[in-house]
Amino acid sequence: MAGCSAGLTVECGSNTYQPDINQNFAGACQQCPEGAVSPKASVSIEDCKCRADYYDSKPTTNEVSCQLCTAGSSCPTIGTTTATIVVNTGWYRSTASSIDLRRCPDGAKDGSGCVGGIGDEGPCKAYAAHGLSVPSAPCQSLTRTHDMADG
Repeated sequence: MAGCSAGLTVECGSNTYQPDINQNFAGACQQCPEGAVSPKASVSIEDCKCRADYYDSKPTTNEVSCQLCTAGSSCPTIGTTTATIVVNTGWYRSTASSIDLRRCPDGAKDGSGCVGGIGDEGPCKAYAAHGLSVPSAPCQSLTRTHDMADG
């Protein structure tokens, strides 16, 4: 709750927050960082979440830094962070903390083995679970194990 305006207590509006105790003026509300939104009556910068199509590159206490999602990724919901970015089919990254998304060598092909994901195993993990052979390099075209035996 922030402030007093003409003797009335008013809460902070949407996309603002008020972390200080016993503030008695509406101007004490602070704006969420650019690209972030928050509900009414927010009391902490942690209530500010990046809007859809953006991700928080610094999801730590007392910091919010919204960045536009990069090629190969999507940020479909409010509150996406570096760790929760959706890696699209045909793309991969080495770790969940990396924003360095890379195009799979066969990512543009219809039969791409790259389902999108994290690490050398991540992009191909779903294929391995369905009886498909996993190549030694990430994101190469995959073939069914039984197809290889046929010949």
